Amino acid sequence: MAVSNGLPFTFFENQETKEVFAFIAPALKLPGRRRMSDKVLPNSTKILTQSITKIAQNDKIGVTAAFDGWTNVKQENLFGVVFITSMNEILV
Repeated sequence: MAVSNGLPFTFFENQETKEVFAFIAPALKLPGRRRMSDKVLPNSTKILTQSITKIAQNDKIGVTAAFDGWTNVKQENLFGVVFITSMNEILV
């Protein structure tokens, strides 16, 4: 939720956020920003990468790869790849 909404990981340590989640789901314990960045995000990334790879490999017809490159504000070169399956499923 935090990543898809562009929220910083400090969102989980915000007092108002804790209060809302305590009201909605009292048994739920939110992870801290360190746990999110050091464990949750890398594990989720690994699972997503494996899922995308499996879907792409199992496409009998084949996939199309779209490439893009750009430079960020730190002048670092970035490279992105999007796969499109034969069923028009987009894998980012």
